[in-house]
Amino acid sequence: MGKKRFILTIGILVAVFAAGLALFARTPLLLRAAAMVSGPLFGYDMAAESFSFYPLKADLKGFTVADIRGKNFIFTSSRLSVSSSPKAAFRGDVEKVFLKDPKVRIRLGDKKETDLSFIRKIPPVHLLTMENGEFTLTFKGSPGTITLKKIDLTVKNFSPEHGGALAFTGAVVIDGPGGSKMTATGSCKGRLDLTGILPDILGKGVIEVDIDEGSAGDVALKGMKFTLPVVFEKDRIVVSRAAALIETLTFARDGRKVELKKGQFSMNALYSTREGIISSDSLQITIPGMGTVKGAGRATLKGSMPFNAALETAGLNFSSLFATAKTLMTEEEAKKWSVEGLGSLTARMEGSLGGKTPSVSGSLTMDIKKGGFSSPDGSKAAQGITGSVILNFSLPRGEDREASMKISSQVSSGEYLWGRYYKDLREEPSKLSSRADVTVSGEGVSRFRGTFDLFNTGRYAYDGFVDAGGWGLHVTAQDVPVRRVFGLFAADYLAQTSAALKDMEIDGKLDADVYVTSAGKGLGTKGSVRLSTASLKLPAISLGVAGIDMDIPFDLVSAGSGDTSPLPTGPLGIVTITGFTKGTYNLPELKIPVTAYGNDVSAPGIISVPFYDGAVRVRTLTVKDILGASPKLLFGVSMRDIDVQRLLSDLTGLSFPGKIKARFPEIAYQNGELIMAGKMTIDIFGGTIEAADMYVKDLFAASRKIGGDILFRNIDLGKVTETIEVGRVTGIVEGSVKDLVVEYGQPSRFVFDLDTVKKWGVSRKVSVDAIENIAILGTGSGGIGAVLKSGLNKFFKEYPYSRIGLRCTLQNDNFNIRGKIVEGGTEYLIRRAFLRGIDVVNRDPQNMVSFKDMQERVGRVLQKDKGGAGPTIKVN
Repeated sequence: MGKKRFILTIGILVAVFAAGLALFARTPLLLRAAAMVSGPLFGYDMAAESFSFYPLKADLKGFTVADIRGKNFIFTSSRLSVSSSPKAAFRGDVEKVFLKDPKVRIRLGDKKETDLSFIRKIPPVHLLTMENGEFTLTFKGSPGTITLKKIDLTVKNFSPEHGGALAFTGAVVIDGPGGSKMTATGSCKGRLDLTGILPDILGKGVIEVDIDEGSAGDVALKGMKFTLPVVFEKDRIVVSRAAALIETLTFARDGRKVELKKGQFSMNALYSTREGIISSDSLQITIPGMGTVKGAGRATLKGSMPFNAALETAGLNFSSLFATAKTLMTEEEAKKWSVEGLGSLTARMEGSLGGKTPSVSGSLTMDIKKGGFSSPDGSKAAQGITGSVILNFSLPRGEDREASMKISSQVSSGEYLWGRYYKDLREEPSKLSSRADVTVSGEGVSRFRGTFDLFNTGRYAYDGFVDAGGWGLHVTAQDVPVRRVFGLFAADYLAQTSAALKDMEIDGKLDADVYVTSAGKGLGTKGSVRLSTASLKLPAISLGVAGIDMDIPFDLVSAGSGDTSPLPTGPLGIVTITGFTKGTYNLPELKIPVTAYGNDVSAPGIISVPFYDGAVRVRTLTVKDILGASPKLLFGVSMRDIDVQRLLSDLTGLSFPGKIKARFPEIAYQNGELIMAGKMTIDIFGGTIEAADMYVKDLFAASRKIGGDILFRNIDLGKVTETIEVGRVTGIVEGSVKDLVVEYGQPSRFVFDLDTVKKWGVSRKVSVDAIENIAILGTGSGGIGAVLKSGLNKFFKEYPYSRIGLRCTLQNDNFNIRGKIVEGGTEYLIRRAFLRGIDVVNRDPQNMVSFKDMQERVGRVLQKDKGGAGPTIKVN
C-alpha cells in the first residue's frame, strides 16, 4: 500500500511539473529564463515583444538576438515562425522557419573579436523562407557599411554539416566601408547549392551583381553587370569565367574627366583556403578602341602576402589613348594635337604586400610602331617612329629603404618636322638609345645616372639628383664629331634656310663636362667645353674659318640665386682662330681670352682685328646674367680706315670708293632688341654719310624691325652719277633719312630730305637722262624725255639748275614725293638757272603711290636696257 502511494505521488508530481512547464512556456518567463542561461553561457541575449509556443511550433514577434560580449552581431525580426513535425523534432531538426523583415548586423574586427561560430549551433532546417530581409556589415573602428536590402531568401535542407540550397534576390548599398570613399547602389541575385558549410563550405553556384552607379575617389562607374560562377571545394574556391561589363567608367579631377565606354573584364581564379593563396591564370580587360590587356597572377593572403603578376597587350592604339587622355589636359592648345601609332605592353612584377618589409619589383616593356604626332597647324609633326622602352624596378616600402629603377629606351627611324626644320631618319642605320639607373631613398631623395647614344655621335653620360631642396644634373660628352652632328641634324635645314649656307661644312671634335644645379631661386653651372681642330666653310659666299680651338672653363650662377656679393675673376679660357678667308681677304691668327664666372661671360680687354686695310676693335664683350631669364649682351665697337671699295666688292660686287669709321661706345642686346649708342661714318663721294641712333627689334624673327637715322653732307652728285648710271648730275647735296624703319626686309616708314648746297667752283647741271628719270620717279611717266630729245632741244644734252630740293615720305605703304622749292604757289623739284635751264614742277603735290609702285619706278630708272628688269629695293 505504501509503495502504491509513492508511485502515485511521483506520477502526480511529474504531471504537475509537465503542466507547469507547458504553462511556463506560454509566458515571457520562458524567454527570460532562456536569456539568463544563454547570456552567461554563450554570450548572446534574446528578447521578444510577444510569442506563442505550442508543441512543435513557436511564433515570436519583435524577436532579437544580440552578442552581449563583443557586440559584433545583432539579429532582429518582426516575426519569427518555427515549426516541426514529431519525426523531425525527434531528430533535432526544424521543419520550417519563416522570417519576416529580418535584419542582421555584423561587425568585423580581428579574429579575437569576430566570432561567427554560432552557425554551428543552428539546427538543421528543412525550409527557411525570408521576406524583406536586410544584412548590414560594419567595420570595427571605421565608419561606413555594406548593406543588402529587400532580401528575399529561400534555403532548403539546411544544416551546418550538409549545407543546403540557397536562392536570393536583393538590393546592394555600399557606403564607405572601412572608412574608404567607395559608394555604390544596385541589385544582386544568386543561387548556391551547398553540400557543407562547416568546417568547409562545399558546393557551387552563381552570384550576379548589377551596379547602377558607383564611385571610389576620382573614379565613377555606371551600368556594371558582374557575374561570378563559383565552386566551393575542400580547401579551395574555384571561380570560372567570371565576367563584368561596365557601361561607363569615368575618371574626374579638377573639373576634367575621362570616360571609357563598354569596358569588359573576365577571369578565372582559384583560392586555396588552407594556404591562403589566390591565383588566376586567365585575366582579360578589354576597352574598345584601346586594346585588350591579358594577364595572370598569384598572391598569398597571409603572412608577408607574397604575390606575382603578369600583364600584356598587343594592340595598344595611341591615337585612342591620347584622345581619351587629352580630356584631362589643362592647356587648350595641347588638346588640339593628334597622336598616332600602335604598340604593345608587357609587365611582370612580384613582391610582398605585408610583413616588415613589403616591396614590389618587376619589369615593364613597351614597343612602339608607326608612331607619330602633329600640331594643330601641321607645322610640328612626326611619323614612322619605331622604338621601345624597358623599365626594371624595385620598390620596397619603408623610410630607410631605397627604391630602384633601370630604364632603357631606343628610338629609330621616322620623319620629323619642327617649324622649318625637317629631317628624315628612315635610312639612318644608327639609333637614339638611353640607359638610366634611378634610386629613391626613404627620405625622398632621387638619384639617377646613365648613358645615351645620339645616333653614334660620341659618348654621352649623365648623373644627378632631385630632393626637396633642389636638383642637380651632370652631363659629359666625349669625342663628339662635329661634322656628323651637323650633317645629321642641321645641314639640310640650314641649306634650305639660306642660299649662303648651302654646302656648308663644319668639322672638329667637341668635349664637354657640364654640371647644372638649382641655386636658391636660380641656376648654377660649372664645367668646361673644349673644341679642337674645328673648321667652317661656306662655299656659296667664299668664306672659310680654319684652325678653331676653344677651351673654356666656366663657373656660373644666375642673378636670381640670391648671392649678390662681388665675385673674383674666374679662370681664363681661350678661343683661337688660325685662319679666316673671305674672297681675297685673309685674317691673321686671332686669340680671344674668355672668362665665364659668376653671373657673366666676357672677353676682357680689346679684341683688335685687321679688316680691309683698316681695323675693327671690340671692347669688353660681355654677356650679363647669362643664366637668367633675360640675359644682356654688351660691348663697344670702333672702326677706322676700312676700305669701302674692297669691302663692297667682296660682299656685293659693287665698287664705291670710300672709307668707313665708326665709334659705338655701347651696343646692347636684350630680349630680342639691339640698341647701338654712337654713330658710323662713311667717307664716300667726296662727302660723308653718317648713321646714328640705330636699333633692331626682334633680331632673329622674320618680322625684325630695323630703325635709325641717316645724315649725308657734301655729297658730290657728279661722283654719285658716275658710279650709278641714272643720268649725269653735278653739284653738292646734303640731307637726311629720318625715322627710318625697315620691316620684313623692306622700308615701311621714313622721311627723306635732299637739298643742293652752293660750293664755289662746282657746277650745277643736270642731263636730259637724269631729268627724265626724276620725272619717272615723281610722276611715273617718262614722256618729258621725248620732248627734250626733239626739235632744237635735241642739241642740248644737259641744263643748268639753281637748286634741287626733294622730300619723300613713306607711311603705311603710302609714298609721296614733294618739292621743297615753292615760288608763286608753284612747287618745284628742280629750279632752272637764272638765264636758261629747265624746271621740273610737281603738279600733284598730294599724289600718293604705293611703295610697290615706287619700287617699279626705281626699277625702270635703274634698268640697263629696254627689256631688262630693274632691281627691287630690299634691306635686310
